[in-house]
Amino acid sequence: VLDDPSSNFEMQLRMIRGLLWVQLISRDPSAAETLVHQMRATAIGKQNLAHLTLSSHAFGLIQFHRCEFDAAIQNFKAAAEHSHLLMRRNRIDSMVGLALALQAKARWDEASGCMADLMEYAHATGDLSALAIAKSGQARLRCHSVEAEDPGFPEAIDGGGVSQNHAMLWWLEVPAITRCRVLLADGSEAGLGEAEKRLRDYLRQNRAQHNRCQAMDIMALLAVTVHRLGQPDEALKILDELVRLAEPEGWVRPFVEAGPPMPDLLEQLKVTGVCVAFVERLLHTIAELEPTEERRGLQPASRPPNAQQPRIEPLTKREQDILDLLVRRWQNKEIAARLCVSPETVKSHLKNVYRKLDVRGRRQAVVKARE
Repeated sequence: VLDDPSSNFEMQLRMIRGLLWVQLISRDPSAAETLVHQMRATAIGKQNLAHLTLSSHAFGLIQFHRCEFDAAIQNFKAAAEHSHLLMRRNRIDSMVGLALALQAKARWDEASGCMADLMEYAHATGDLSALAIAKSGQARLRCHSVEAEDPGFPEAIDGGGVSQNHAMLWWLEVPAITRCRVLLADGSEAGLGEAEKRLRDYLRQNRAQHNRCQAMDIMALLAVTVHRLGQPDEALKILDELVRLAEPEGWVRPFVEAGPPMPDLLEQLKVTGVCVAFVERLLHTIAELEPTEERRGLQPASRPPNAQQPRIEPLTKREQDILDLLVRRWQNKEIAARLCVSPETVKSHLKNVYRKLDVRGRRQAVVKARE
């Protein structure tokens, strides 16, 4: 059909669209990108605004997965201009993608505004499934903000209204997976155990469906989860397979969004000689996007240029090590394992850190440390 010049252009566009989604599911962004260019050229030639808008959405997805966030923002915004021409699920995905890309570029106010628009749209549809996906996207955004440290955050999403067993396809926002991100942000042993069980189930499901797109996100989260549960060898085994899958097409985002201790796991993997150049690229990208106060929704403390800063009682070397890991959002048990001490010892050191920095808890200590 695609090679027949006499074919109806609407049929051609539908065929391109179907092939495009197949290529995204099978994790072949280069082939998908070729199809999007073909879709866009055909849509422009026939002045088909709907498929032109869909091509912007598809370009945004591909660029987002490669962590090309500036280009992704541009295309997601183009899709948003005519989002009424998209199917509801594509429209929600575009808005979530735009918000996440804006947050990655530390444009927090714009990201929050985008999510507010999405929630307003989801409520207006009266569709419980659409509202659940929108709430899931909002929770995912919060996983990378200071709100993830709030005690009530783990209960912020339960995935209600969306079947946990449906095919995840190419969708950027999948509530079942975001629920696992929330459990990881919580960091409790029970939460990590639940996340591992869910992720292993989802991985089996997506492998059975030959869905590499979602399987790679799941594998990244699973590697981090099992490491935090005290299974370092299993974590490296999963990561080894994931890196080999991601390297040919430069699929970067799953590693970036998985959070700590992904950089340390990648450093360990690099020592083994697996895809060294690609692993170094991943580490560089993660370092560039490391959560600063701005990226996590905080305003950096301002002060007059020559203001005299209060003297701070010097931290011991061990306290400095613990504070460094705290800034990287490690939990007490992870810090204890890294430093070969007990969690109670970590708590004791943290009390001293809080006293010396004159702060009341982890969040304030992180802000003070960055200052």
